[in-house]
Amino acid sequence: MGPINWDAAKVLWDVIQGLSVLAFTAGLWWLNRTRASETAIRRMDARIDDVERHMTSLEHQVESLPSRGDIEKMRAEQAKTNQLLAQIQATQQAQGQLVDRMHTYMMNERGNRT
Repeated sequence: MGPINWDAAKVLWDVIQGLSVLAFTAGLWWLNRTRASETAIRRMDARIDDVERHMTSLEHQVESLPSRGDIEKMRAEQAKTNQLLAQIQATQQAQGQLVDRMHTYMMNERGNRT
């Protein structure tokens, strides 16, 4: 083996360093390009917080809604109320007819006395 050409070795070493720096720079550029920025993360956190607040609000609203059992109870009570109202209506009609008869009787009696 002959004497070492130090100038050629230095040039080769400089080329290897340059390629290494270039590869490292390209790698950093690629990582920074694909990595989420801090502002993007903060915006996403804010959106997630908004969604969580909205979901909590909806959960509370759903919890306060009546269940099927509650609705069935209300329907049964409404049916009972409708029956009672029908009975009251029938009673009032009968009383109205009785008052009409009494009125007619009294008018007829008064007309017969004069």
